[in-house]
Amino acid sequence: ANGRYETNPAACATSALSGLIPSFYSRDWWDEHITSATAYGEWRKGMDQFYLGLQDTRDLYYLTKAMGNTTVAETPGYNGDLAAALGAIQAKTLFIIAPQDEFLPPAYIEMQRQMIKHVEVLSIDSSAGHLICCGADPKATEVLSTGLNSFLTNLSTSK
Repeated sequence: ANGRYETNPAACATSALSGLIPSFYSRDWWDEHITSATAYGEWRKGMDQFYLGLQDTRDLYYLTKAMGNTTVAETPGYNGDLAAALGAIQAKTLFIIAPQDEFLPPAYIEMQRQMIKHVEVLSIDSSAGHLICCGADPKATEVLSTGLNSFLTNLSTSK
């Protein structure tokens, strides 16, 4: 229905995201944490309560459509030139990556990092992969917190 639903078909969102979930974590994370059918069932129950069961199908539809059909290079004035568009960013920028991220590979971020003038990269080594952001690895959460605090402190003290 092109995202036009009178009521949210939540099962559709859960099904769609379930296909992406394997790439949110690294293969090592799966091997470390999902060691039995019971472990999978417990993980899945938590994931349904924390993430999968909370999604709005409309939001996912439009997000997916935007991710597949837009780029910052299409910003008016840049005529599709990604290097020019990213090079025009004046804000201090922080990329947070995990070398094990299978959803958004670090090489993709590295390409963007080279085009943005004032950029820092916080690399967090964690088997949680893409989900270093979301408590999947307590040590990664600690490194993330320290890194964000440092970045924000430097922003507030620099001119």
